[in-house]
Amino acid sequence: MFKKLKSQIKDSVSPVLTSGTNYLSNTIETMSNSGRTRRDSHSSVASDATGFLFTNYTSPSRSYYPPSDIESEVESESGDRLNKLLDIYKNKYAQLKNAFAESEAEKEKIKKILTDSQDRVLKRVQELRDQVECEKTDKAHLELKLAEKDRMIESLKNQEESSPPHGNLIDLESIDDNESKEKMEKLQILLVKCRKLIENQKQDLIKKDDLISEQKVEIEKLKPLVEEKDELKARFESLQAQIDKMKSDFESREVNFNEERSVLQQNLEKSNKRCNDLSMELEEKGNLFQKQFQLFQVEFNEKEENLAYRLKLLQQDYNNLEQELISEKANKTKAESEKEINDKVERISNEKKEMENHYENLIKDLNVKIVKYDDDIAKLESAIVGKDKELNNFKLKEENNVNLDELNKTLESKDKEITNLKNTHEKLDTSQSEVNNLKSENDTLSKELAHRDKRIEELIEKINQSELSLNDLGKKIQEKNTEMESMKKSMLEKEQNILNENQMLRTNIDQLNDQHKQSIELIENLKKEKTELEKRTSEKLSENEKSSSAEIERLKKELNRIESEKLTTEQTIEALEKEKKHFEDSKLEMERLIGVKDEEENKIFLTKKVDELNTELNHQFQKAHSDLSETHKNELDFLNRQIGELKAELEEEKKNRADLNNQLNDSKSNEAILKLKTIKTNSQIKELNAQLEKCELEKNRVFKEFEQNNRKYTELIQEIENEFEIQLKTKSDAIVLKFLYNSLEHFFKRIYHFILRKKI
Repeated sequence: MFKKLKSQIKDSVSPVLTSGTNYLSNTIETMSNSGRTRRDSHSSVASDATGFLFTNYTSPSRSYYPPSDIESEVESESGDRLNKLLDIYKNKYAQLKNAFAESEAEKEKIKKILTDSQDRVLKRVQELRDQVECEKTDKAHLELKLAEKDRMIESLKNQEESSPPHGNLIDLESIDDNESKEKMEKLQILLVKCRKLIENQKQDLIKKDDLISEQKVEIEKLKPLVEEKDELKARFESLQAQIDKMKSDFESREVNFNEERSVLQQNLEKSNKRCNDLSMELEEKGNLFQKQFQLFQVEFNEKEENLAYRLKLLQQDYNNLEQELISEKANKTKAESEKEINDKVERISNEKKEMENHYENLIKDLNVKIVKYDDDIAKLESAIVGKDKELNNFKLKEENNVNLDELNKTLESKDKEITNLKNTHEKLDTSQSEVNNLKSENDTLSKELAHRDKRIEELIEKINQSELSLNDLGKKIQEKNTEMESMKKSMLEKEQNILNENQMLRTNIDQLNDQHKQSIELIENLKKEKTELEKRTSEKLSENEKSSSAEIERLKKELNRIESEKLTTEQTIEALEKEKKHFEDSKLEMERLIGVKDEEENKIFLTKKVDELNTELNHQFQKAHSDLSETHKNELDFLNRQIGELKAELEEEKKNRADLNNQLNDSKSNEAILKLKTIKTNSQIKELNAQLEKCELEKNRVFKEFEQNNRKYTELIQEIENEFEIQLKTKSDAIVLKFLYNSLEHFFKRIYHFILRKKI
């Protein structure tokens, strides 16, 4: 709305300026182009210069812009940071909740463990006491029995000593020798039994003494357990007290938080109402300002019309003068006419200068007022924007349960800013009254400007003094900031180192656990493979043994068959040889029997027959021999092949067996290595757990140091605030107070954000 007003003012002023300047330039041109030529006088040159300057007039730019704390606050505070803070506080609250739940669970576990251990210890102590009492009573009974038996033995010994050397007759008159012998034998048996009983009882006593000593040792061992139980009881009571305190603190915090939350909600509602009221008032004032500006524009237009009318009159006078000069030209000399014309022109130029000066003063006043209203409007707009953003931030903080201290501080700052808005509201009221009194203040502006210049000089001196003091304080604060940053860096480095160590330890533990799991899985796989290999080898060996035994039996059968065939062939060969011999014998007999006549023919016939028989026999013999050799060779080759295959299979099985043995040995060595690795990993895990505990202790120590440093910083900030309050009390001027207040507020906001970052 205010920006539109500003643009309307500029649009309305610019045509007025251009129209006025154009009109003046046109009048001058008509005067100069009237048909005469003359020398330029000093006044005309000055009027031309003023006209030239007037056309190019620009309002002076603002040299000083007051710092807007709201803008800097809007620039510095972003929504992302608040969201991060909200997430951090949510996480902290969740961690506290989880820690509280874990502590309660641990408390219940400790209670159960303590009750169980207490019951066990009490039962054990009662059992031991009962055993001791029983053993004491048994010991007393045994001692009494031993004493009685000792008495019996002594009485028997005395009787034996008092008896005569024969010892056979107790009472010669009443008892016989046989009866006395039987009694003596019975007594001797009783003595042996008594001695055995005594020895057994002595051994029992020794055992019971040993048991009593062992029970005493156990009781002595139980004493530290009882002491530990008492210590655990005390610790449990202290833990329970701490937990009760934590519960009460947590409940009280919740109650306080709810109360403060309700208070904050009420304050937020009030602030929303105030902001709405302020926005309504600003809109009303803007409307009033627009109306007044319209009235002012109407008055300005009327003045412009009056000026135009006066300029027309002046031009008419000028034209009349020209006509009069033309009519009087014949009667007067050139010198007199030129003097009169120059006087009239000077008079007209002086009137023109007066009009231009008056016009310039009006425009300057308007520009000053417009700049003031622009500043006020910009401040109000920035204040409204800042308030809207802060209200949104407050709503977000209220919805997400932001820290109460921050809310209190922000509410205080908001109250302060509301007071600032009230001041601006009052200033707007004063500016409204100034707008209403613009017409009456036109005469007294010069006096007020001089007075304000003096006032501004005094204020500048005071501001310079306050700036020097602020610079000193700023140096101190910078030194403290450097110290805080160095401490922050060291703390961050320590925390980072601790986190890195924790991560390294966790990664190492995870790696060791993974290695441990892998080693266990490897061992199990190796065991499974070992069992499978053993099963396979046993199955293969059994199968191979069965197959080899079957093949050996088959080969034996074939060898027996071959041997039987060999015997049959040998028998056939022998039979053939016998037949051959028989044939030769028959041949000889035939030769011998044949006569002389048919000797040659028979001889030829017989020789042929003999040759044929010989050839047939040889042929049959060779055939049988070749058949036998071929079958024998084939069978031998077949047997050799089978033997070679069996040998190859045996060698392969030997190799497989050797490989299996090697694998078994490797698996055994791997088992031993893995066992060693598991032992090492367990030791490393224990060491890493110890290191983790150390790191947690170091982290707690660093956190305590951080809290101490934070307390120191808060005390320092409180001291600086006190110093600033003392300095503010000494300052009396309202502008200096406002400037100091704004700078202090901005500075404390920066420190507050820095502390928040440090906490994060």
